[in-house]
Amino acid sequence: MQRSERKGERAGVVLLQTPAPVIFAKSTRPAAMEDPKTYAAVRLKQIKANPAPWTEPWAWRKEFAEADSPELQREVLALAKQVGHSPLISVLALALASEDGVVRLDAARSIVLLSEERLRDGFAIGVEAADPEIREEVMDLIYQIQPHLRPELLRVAMAASAADVQLRAIAFMSEHPSPDLFAVLIEGLRTSTAEVRPRLDEAINDLVQFRFGTFEEAATWWAQNRSEFDDLMTRIQ
Repeated sequence: MQRSERKGERAGVVLLQTPAPVIFAKSTRPAAMEDPKTYAAVRLKQIKANPAPWTEPWAWRKEFAEADSPELQREVLALAKQVGHSPLISVLALALASEDGVVRLDAARSIVLLSEERLRDGFAIGVEAADPEIREEVMDLIYQIQPHLRPELLRVAMAASAADVQLRAIAFMSEHPSPDLFAVLIEGLRTSTAEVRPRLDEAINDLVQFRFGTFEEAATWWAQNRSEFDDLMTRIQ
C-alpha cells in the first residue's frame, strides 16, 4: 500500500494553522500626558532634570501637537508660559489654531506677557491667526502696551495679510495721531491691500489735508514738512 501523507494533513484531516496574534501599537503619547491634572508637575520636574532638549522650539511644538485634548492643550500652553518667553513663542501659532476656543483666546491674551524683545514676534504671529475674533483680540493689545511700543506693532499690523487687521491699525492711528504714528501710517501706502487703500487715503488726508500716490512721495513730503505738524498732532491727542 502506498502512503500518501502531506505536511499538515493526516488521515483526511486538515490541520489549521493558528493565526498570528494581533499586536497593537503602543500609544506614542508621552507618559506625562496621561493625566492632565498632573501633567504640569510631572513635565516641569522632567524639564528641570534635563533642560537641554527644552531649549529647542521643535520640542515645545511637538509637545503641543501631541496634546490630544483641549485640557492637555491648555496645560501645555500654561506650562510654556511658566517656563519662559521662548517656549510661549514656540507653541503660539499652534495654540492660536486650536479647535478649542478657550485655548485660542488664552493664547491671544498671553502675547501681552512677552518681553519687549519678543513682543513683536508674538504679535506678528497673532495678527495672522485664522480666527477673525482672535485677530481682533490680538489687536486690542495695542491699547494695553506702553506707547513707545505701539509704532512697531502697528507697523506689523499694517503689513498683515488680513484687511480687518489693517483697518484696526488705521483706526487706532487716526484716533491717536502722533508724528511717530503718522510715519507708520504712510508706510501703509506700500503694504496695505487694495481693499484697505481708500480708507488709508482718507485717514492720511484727514490728518494733513493731502493725498499721496506712492509711499515714496509721502515719505519725501513728510521729511520736508514734519515740523509743521508735530505740535498739531500732539494737540489733537
